[in-house]
Amino acid sequence: MDELKKTGLVLTGLLAGLVATKIVFPNEISYEKVKTQQLTPNQKLMTAAINGDVDAVLLALENKADINYQDPKTGQTVLMATMEANSSVLHQGKAYNIVTTLLERCNVDLSLRDAKNQSLEDYVRAYIKNAQKMSENYVTPVTYGVGRAAEQVKQDWEEVLQKIITQSNTKVKHTSKGRINFHAFYNVNKRA
Repeated sequence: MDELKKTGLVLTGLLAGLVATKIVFPNEISYEKVKTQQLTPNQKLMTAAINGDVDAVLLALENKADINYQDPKTGQTVLMATMEANSSVLHQGKAYNIVTTLLERCNVDLSLRDAKNQSLEDYVRAYIKNAQKMSENYVTPVTYGVGRAAEQVKQDWEEVLQKIITQSNTKVKHTSKGRINFHAFYNVNKRA
């Protein structure tokens, strides 16, 4: 009986992985490619990030995945997709761990934008706004704990926002010919 339960759990996990991969990359991956797990390093990175698995994300990066990879359909970077997939209060801890880890360890291009013209900074600001609403709305004695948790989430993401702003201000963009991109330089320093 225990063997059946273990087999069922393994099959359920594999099925969930297949479904998650098809949702993340609906037009990019064929069923045979998913079935045999022949994903590119970037696809493995995106899948691990969306699932909130920091160790798998770091492993994918060690295996030549590009931290600045963008989904061809949505334009989302790995960090943007992570935040969108883990936007519920219960899963924001996963997104927070991945975003902070990768901002500290990798050279993340903060100027990248998705198909809706949103940057990583915009995603973080949306998280902060939602947490602020929750902390204000959950103030009754019954929901006090949720309100306090939302306040802590807001503070965590405000710290991430400060890191992003600081990193954006310290990085001067260069063109492929090695010259300074003065438009990007002006915009970065204009914020300060």
